Amino acid sequence: MDVDLKKTYTIKLWSFEIEILNLKKTSIVEHLQAISVFLNLLFISSGVVIVPWLTILLLYTRLWFLVPLYAAWIYYDRHTAFNGGRKINWIRRMRLFKHFRDYFPVTLIKTTELPPDKNYLFITYPHGVLPMSVLANFASEANECESKIFPGIDLRIITLDVNFYTPIAREYFMSLGGCAASESSLIHLLTSKPSKSVVLVAGGAAEAGLARPGNTCSIITSRRKGFVRIALKTGVSIVPMFSFGENNLYDQYNTRWLTVCKDIVYRVTGIQLILPKGRGFFQNSFGILPQRKRINTVVGKPIPIPKIENPSKEQIDEYHSKFFKELYSLFEKYKHDYDPAGSNAKLIMQ
Repeated sequence: MDVDLKKTYTIKLWSFEIEILNLKKTSIVEHLQAISVFLNLLFISSGVVIVPWLTILLLYTRLWFLVPLYAAWIYYDRHTAFNGGRKINWIRRMRLFKHFRDYFPVTLIKTTELPPDKNYLFITYPHGVLPMSVLANFASEANECESKIFPGIDLRIITLDVNFYTPIAREYFMSLGGCAASESSLIHLLTSKPSKSVVLVAGGAAEAGLARPGNTCSIITSRRKGFVRIALKTGVSIVPMFSFGENNLYDQYNTRWLTVCKDIVYRVTGIQLILPKGRGFFQNSFGILPQRKRINTVVGKPIPIPKIENPSKEQIDEYHSKFFKELYSLFEKYKHDYDPAGSNAKLIMQ
């Protein structure tokens, strides 16, 4: 079969059509971008993919003692993620993350100035299958968030507590500013001096199951009131953010049996089991890499929150409603400029 000079060409394998990249028209930079995304996915999943096999191999070598030593380190270091974390800025500034950003690409849009002497609770939607925009914008300096866009603001990224008990992955999460999602961890960060701010993907793992490409974006709102309670307890402003295009990176395989398995795993572990349909290194039809789709993250104006040590249900509901009205307004105002679907884009709150 002759290869044309287009970026991709399609071959038919039985009843499947596979879109293959034309390597003659794919630059080295594009390959580096794909490798950077793959490496980040590998580090994130290392606790499941790498560590079990590495542990077994080490136990049968002269380096067996590294396994109990590292287990002892995890035990000794178990409170760090709950007390401010261990952010390593030279890692966050690595060129790897700029390639990661450019793969999609990811853009960060500021709509207002934020004084750096205050604490902020940044709430971003949607979660997507994996919140790639958070990694590009806030867990790294690929878009120069802390150095240029919001200078002086010290960010921490909130993720599931279980990630900090996972070997290797825990070190990676903490180096990027990752901290545990417990209430005590959040209050510690939001009341600390000098000021620290928090980025939280409020939809969580449950919302990942709703992520699908298309004009409609579904997010979970009614069961997400914990962050409002914490904002009221600490008196910090909540900053709404929306990442247009986040749900376009993966489709999902879904069957009746897979749905049953997903529900069981989520109830037991809190982890949303997903079978993502992405792309590969040399073809666009299937694989673990996300699709190359632009993401535009818009940072809205802060919502002032009063400090109430023991907020009532009515007070929590009031500011919960206010936040999601602001988020919806942010979506409607900027979807024409930043969502691929433009005026056809719809936001559904569940």
